[in-house]
Amino acid sequence: MLGVVQQVAKELEEAEVGQIAAFDTLFAGIRNTVQASTKRSIDVAEKNLPDQESSLTELAVRVLKSLFLVKYVDGFRATARNIAVLVYDRFGLNPQELTKQVEDALALLESQTYIQRNGDLYEYLTNEEQEIESEIKSVDLDGSEVNKRLFEMIQQDVIKTPKYRHKTSKGGFLDYSFGYKIDDVGYGPQHALTVHLFTPGYPHDLQTIRAHSTGLDELRVVLDPEASVFGDLRLLLKTEKYVKQKQNGSLTSVQQRILGAKAQQNLERKKEILERLRRAVGRATLVVYTVDVDSGSEMADTRVFDGLSVLVTKAYPQLSLLGGKVYAGADIQKFVQAQSDGLMSVDNALTEPANEVFTLGIQQQVNIGQQITVKALVDKFTGKPYGWDQTSTLVVIGYLFGSSRITIEHNGNILKRSEVTTLLKNSQQLANLKIGVQKSFDEKRVTAFRKFVTDFLDEGLSPKDPLEMARFGADKLKEQLARLKEARKAYEYPFIAQLDPPISLLEEVVGRTDEWYLTEFDSADELLEAKEAVLDPIRAFLKDNRKDIYDKVRGFLRDAHENIGYLPDDASAATQSLLNNQAVFRGGLIVELQAAADALRSQLEAVVKHEREKTVGSIELRREQLQEATEFNEAPESAQVMALDRVDRVVQQAWAEVSISKLKVIAAEFANATFPALVAELAAARPGAKVPQTGAINPDGPDDPAPAEQKQVVPLTSIRLPHAKLVLTTKADVEEYVETLRTALQAAIAEGKKVTL
Repeated sequence: MLGVVQQVAKELEEAEVGQIAAFDTLFAGIRNTVQASTKRSIDVAEKNLPDQESSLTELAVRVLKSLFLVKYVDGFRATARNIAVLVYDRFGLNPQELTKQVEDALALLESQTYIQRNGDLYEYLTNEEQEIESEIKSVDLDGSEVNKRLFEMIQQDVIKTPKYRHKTSKGGFLDYSFGYKIDDVGYGPQHALTVHLFTPGYPHDLQTIRAHSTGLDELRVVLDPEASVFGDLRLLLKTEKYVKQKQNGSLTSVQQRILGAKAQQNLERKKEILERLRRAVGRATLVVYTVDVDSGSEMADTRVFDGLSVLVTKAYPQLSLLGGKVYAGADIQKFVQAQSDGLMSVDNALTEPANEVFTLGIQQQVNIGQQITVKALVDKFTGKPYGWDQTSTLVVIGYLFGSSRITIEHNGNILKRSEVTTLLKNSQQLANLKIGVQKSFDEKRVTAFRKFVTDFLDEGLSPKDPLEMARFGADKLKEQLARLKEARKAYEYPFIAQLDPPISLLEEVVGRTDEWYLTEFDSADELLEAKEAVLDPIRAFLKDNRKDIYDKVRGFLRDAHENIGYLPDDASAATQSLLNNQAVFRGGLIVELQAAADALRSQLEAVVKHEREKTVGSIELRREQLQEATEFNEAPESAQVMALDRVDRVVQQAWAEVSISKLKVIAAEFANATFPALVAELAAARPGAKVPQTGAINPDGPDDPAPAEQKQVVPLTSIRLPHAKLVLTTKADVEEYVETLRTALQAAIAEGKKVTL
C-alpha cells in the first residue's frame, strides 16, 4: 500500500498548486501488479478511444480506472455523481459541471462497451464480461418487441386494470373498457375508448400529435423524451433473449457466472424500468380531442384516469340523458311492471332517454323497414354518443315496454309482461328479442273490452297496456270455459244443461289472437246477459247450502222410492216437480223444495210407523197365543225361553226396519213359518215326546228333517180349499164355505198334520 501511495506522490510531484490526488490516480500504483488480462480494457481505451487529446477522452479514461478500482467494493453505488466525487482532482471545480462531464464520459465508455449501465449504476467490464456485453448488444431485436413489452408493463404494472370506473354526477359509477395503442399500433383487445401512448421514438412532435387527435376517441399519453428508459428496455429484452439462447449451450464456469449475474441484473433492471415508466406516465402530457388535459396527480394510474374522465365526458355527450343515475338489474323488473300494475309511480327521469331510444333507436328503423333487436339497441346506446351501460339501456327498454310503447317478440311469440324481465337479463337471448312498435287501437273498443273483462270476469285490476289487457282477458275467458265444461260434466242436475248456450258462446270467442279482442270482439252483451241470467245464479247455487239441500232431497227420494209406492199416486209429485224445475237454483224455490220434501218425509214416516206397529202387533198377538198353547205350557222352561227369545228378535227386527215391504215380509214369515215351527219345536220338547221333525228347539229355526212318523204342524193359511168361492154373499154361501173348510181341516188332520190358527 505504501508503494501505491509513493507512486501517486511521484505523479503529483510537478502538479500545480490546488491539485489533489483523485481516486483514479491510485490505479498507477497497482498497474504493474495487476494481471494484463484484467486491465486490458484500460490499456485498449487509452489507445483506442476517439480523439485521444480531448478532455472528454482523458476524463473517460480516468472514469474507467475509477470503476475498475471499485468493481468489487461492496456497498459502493457507482452513480455518475459518486464517480464525479472519485475523479475530483482540483479545488474550485464546479460539482454540477463535473457531474455533467462524467455523464458524457460514461456515455462514451458505454457506447464502446467498456462499461455497462444498469439503471443509474455503472460497472467496469472485464474481458469476458465485455465480450458477453458486446454480444448482447448485437442481438437482433424486432422493433415491435419493445412496444409489446412496453404494453405489457403499462397494462399489468402501471395502470393495472382494463376498465375505467367513471363517477357520474349523482355519485354512481360506470365501468368503461379501454384498449391500448403505442405509436399508432394497437395492442391487446381494442375497445371504443383507447389509451394511446407515444414514445420518444415516435416520428412526430407534440404539436402534430395534438392535431392528429381530432375526432379520435383516444386519451393520448405523450411520454417525455427520456430515451434512456426505452434504451434500457431494449437492453432488458436483448439480455433476456441472449441468456435464454446461451442457457442450452456449452459454457465455461466464468461464462455461467457472468450469465447468472446478467439475469439477476436484468431483474433489477426491470424493476427500475417500471419505476421510471410510472414516473414517465405520471409526468406525461395528456391530450383529448386536440386539447391538453390537466391533472394534479403524478401517480401514473390516477393521471391516466383523470384523462379518461375527460374522454368519457366528451366522447359520450348523451350520457347526461340518464341524469347521472346508474340503474341495477332489479330495476328492469320494476319498470317492466310498474306502469301496468299501478303499484309504483312512473320515474320521470327516464322520460327523456326513453324518447331518445324510441325515436332514434326504434321508430327510425321501423320506418325504413328494418328489424330491430334488443341487442342492436344495446350496441347502439352503449356506443357513441351515448355511452350508457348495458343494464341502464335494458332498463330504458323495460320502461318503454312497461309504458306500452313497444312490443317484444321471442321465437315468434309476443311476450307477456311476466316473461320479459327474465329474457332481458339473459345476455345470450338479447339477439333473439325482436322489438316492435305497439299498434294503436280504437280507444272505444279498448275501453269496451276492458269493461267487459271487469264485468264478466269480475276482475277489478287488469293491465293498462291494451295488448296485455287483451291477452289477460283471453286467458281468463279460456279458464272460465274450462271451469264451465268441468261443471257441466260433474253435475247431473236437470237444470245444469242451461250452461250449454254460454259454453257455446265462449267456445266462439276463446282461442283468438290478442288483437282480435280489440278489433272484432262483439259478444259482450250476449255473454254478460248469460252471466247475469244463468252463470252467476248457478255458480252461487253450487257454492252455498242450497246445493246441499238439493242433494239431500235427491238422495231422500232415491232412498225412499220403494216406500213412496205405498202412498197415494200424487204424494211425491210436488217434491219431484220442484226437483226437476229448471229454475230451482233461482230465488226461493229451494225453500219450497225443502218444505215439500219435509212434508213427504213426515207422511212416509207416519205410514212406516203404522206398518211397523201393525207388524209388531201381529207378532205380539201370536206371542200371546203361543204362551197359552198346551205345547208351550208342557214344554221345559229352557225351551220356552228359547222360543220367546226367537219372538223378541223378530220384534226387534221389525222395530229397526224402515221399509214397508220388508215389514210385511217379516209379519208374513212369522205367521206362516216361524210361529208353526215354534209350536212344533215346543211339542217335540215335551217330556216323553219323540224327536220332533224340526229337531231340538233352535233360536234360528229347524235344522234337521223330521222323522216320517212325526206329525207336521202347518198354519191355517196353508190349507187349500178346492172350489171354494172367493166372495160370500148369502147365508148358503157361508154354510157351503164352512163345510168346505171343515172337510179340508179334517183331511189334514187325517193325514197326521197339526194346524195352527
